[in-house]
Amino acid sequence: MTNNLLVELIVGSTACLLFIICAGKTIIVPATEYTSEDSSSHTCSSEDTIYNETLKTRATMLANFFSRTHPCSCGGSEWTRVAHLDMSDTNQHCPSNWRQTTSPVRGCGRTSTEALARCDSVIYPVSNRNYSSVCGKMAAYQRGRLFAFSNSIYQPEYYSLEENYLSGLSVTHGPAGNRTHIWSFVGADSELKTAYPLFICPCTNTDISWPFEVPKFVGMDYFCDTGNDGPGKYTQYYTEDPLWDGEGCGPASTCCFPKSSPWFCKHLPRSTSDDLEIRLCNYVGDWAEDIIVTHIDIYIK
Repeated sequence: MTNNLLVELIVGSTACLLFIICAGKTIIVPATEYTSEDSSSHTCSSEDTIYNETLKTRATMLANFFSRTHPCSCGGSEWTRVAHLDMSDTNQHCPSNWRQTTSPVRGCGRTSTEALARCDSVIYPVSNRNYSSVCGKMAAYQRGRLFAFSNSIYQPEYYSLEENYLSGLSVTHGPAGNRTHIWSFVGADSELKTAYPLFICPCTNTDISWPFEVPKFVGMDYFCDTGNDGPGKYTQYYTEDPLWDGEGCGPASTCCFPKSSPWFCKHLPRSTSDDLEIRLCNYVGDWAEDIIVTHIDIYIK
């Protein structure tokens, strides 16, 4: 049995792309690379939904860098990617406001390693595009004991979107002093039942009641994760379980259960053309905690 393919030519801001949809899958090919050799791929079998390995490889490479349709859980079309980081690609490097690491993982950490609570900011321009929806995902690795929302809970002066209210990454739009929250990627200490409650995710253990309140300006718009399923160690890298990948949660945890995970989807209350800001925040210096970011993808429409 064969299924016909829907082939659509899209003229984007940077290139003409062919969107080829087969059995509900979408692959992308530059129009300039679509040759007569690909013509046999106008149909596909039910056994091989992406059917042509050459085309598949080509499309996968492009899809990792530019997609205008269904990049995440939000659905719809005409998404524009405004932030991308993949530190597994040795041709990519960290933003200037973050430091680059090479061991034990290649990634990006805070520029300042001082024993101070702070955030290091990176601005991603949207080129005056008007948007009302944002979606994205991030991945990172944990070093030491991450402190979740404890900074904003334990120290009221940090209970503000303008401060370092979390251990993790804060995605916002708007200028400093007038930021609007989009999503928070929160890092926590451990999944152990005996872990200090202030340092764990609210979703880590359904067997106990988390005795604190998520900051009101965050609400439900966050992912929280830890790479550690044992006692916290200040100098340990946890490279077996990346943060915010939607996998590897403990049996009593609901942190991996959001339907969209690892993608977030946020519909803004009103449209904006503000640039996006991603802040990498900490509670103390890298003697105790560090987050090494390896992947970022953010789309708007």
